[in-house]
Amino acid sequence: MKGILPRPGQVRMTIGMLILLILIAIASGVWLLLAEQKDANTPLSVSPLKGERSLDASPPPDIQAPQPRRKVGDYGASLVTPPQPSSRNKFGTSSYKVEGTATSAPVVGAKMLIGGQEFIFSVPAGATVYDAMKQLADEKKIFFSGKEYAGMGFFAEEINGLQNGDGGKYWIYYVNGQQAKVGVSSYLIKSSDIISWVYENEKF
Repeated sequence: MKGILPRPGQVRMTIGMLILLILIAIASGVWLLLAEQKDANTPLSVSPLKGERSLDASPPPDIQAPQPRRKVGDYGASLVTPPQPSSRNKFGTSSYKVEGTATSAPVVGAKMLIGGQEFIFSVPAGATVYDAMKQLADEKKIFFSGKEYAGMGFFAEEINGLQNGDGGKYWIYYVNGQQAKVGVSSYLIKSSDIISWVYENEKF
């Protein structure tokens, strides 16, 4: 029986190997746990395939955005911005809306004679004799006052200090030599009209 029992040195060696194996197993488990935790905290990133670009990437250097072009006019060069797409249809192409260019209103030129003075003027198409007189008054070239009559329009009662009724005379206006039938706010001036104001005896 004495020869079968292990020696004390063998027992200590066996215990030491078991402890070493246990420590190795514990270290391996801790290392695996830390590796899994690191993988869980690392964000997933996908690299684009060759030839593909991400959505937020800058355009290739060979594709440039449209630049404003210069338009040379009578008074120098000005920048003209290309039209911007106003909508996108179901096929993915853009449609453009081009704004029209405002044009100046047509004008008519005429002449007005008042007490021996001649005034050449231009007014927008559709302007009346009253509008032309108001324009001359605003330019400090004449002075006038009058009254609006229902159904007849505005009638001048004083021009440049001469009033209707003084000495039996009144202001009467003619269009191309013909006495007008309506007030000055009703007659629309035509191109090359000659408006004549005559301070004369009443002809009514």
